[in-house]
Amino acid sequence: LMRLFRILKLARYSSAMKRFHLALNIAREELVLFLCVTLILIFVAAVGIHHFESEAQPKTFGSVFHCLWWAISALTSVGYGDVFRITVGG
Repeated sequence: LMRLFRILKLARYSSAMKRFHLALNIAREELVLFLCVTLILIFVAAVGIHHFESEAQPKTFGSVFHCLWWAISALTSVGYGDVFRITVGG
């Protein structure tokens, strides 16, 4: 554990790490806005899929939390294929 902290201390002397930190500080507002919009989009997708699919597939889309799993896997990747929608609204 102490070796890990010693390695992390060396990062402050690296010019690349300083540039990376500066870039993150410059783009902080945009990153926060992107994360907020993404979270809202995932939540709206989960509530929407729950509204349309809960009657057709009560086991798969039974709660909003189950639908959050679907929304995260569908919006951040191509989906796992374990949960899919069958209704027109879905």
